Order: sequence, then structure tokens, then C-alpha cells
Amino acid sequence: MFSRIHPKFATPHVAIIAIAGVDLLLAAFGGFKQLAIFSTATILLVYSGMAVAVIRLRMQHPVKPYTKRDISHASCYCSSYTDLFYLCKESKC
Repeated sequence: MFSRIHPKFATPHVAIIAIAGVDLLLAAFGGFKQLAIFSTATILLVYSGMAVAVIRLRMQHPVKPYTKRDISHASCYCSSYTDLFYLCKESKC
């Protein structure tokens, strides 16, 4: 259901609307910390899926060896998770 692709724009419009609805509810009834944590977790989940997809693609179709740029992306990824865990710890979620 969430993976339906819009015929004109080629985007997962149902998933985008669902996440926007949850964000809207959190913004209306929740606090800023909860909204920030949920948004960060959602972004990291999407980024995780992209990272796994890139790894699988590179395994199936190797193009070039890993570069310094790939390592810097991995370090940013780990740093983002550290920030998320810190936010959760501080807000006691």
C-alpha cells in the first residue's frame, strides 16, 4: 500500500502522505522533542534503506573500489545514530 508509485511524478505518494500526517499530528499534539526525534528517526530509516540498497547494488554490479567519500558517508551515518540515541536518552523516550 505505501509503495504505490504516483504515475506522473514517480514518487511513493501514499508513504509521503502517511509520514506527513504523523508529523502533523505530532506537531499539533506533541512536543518539539518528540517531533524532532520522530523526524530524525524517519530520516535515518530512509537513509538506512538507501545505504543497504547501495551496498547490494555495488555487490551485484561492482564499478570501482570504495573511496574516501564512501568512508565519510559511513561516518556521518554513525554520527547521526549517535545523535538520535542521545536525544532519546535526554528526553527519556
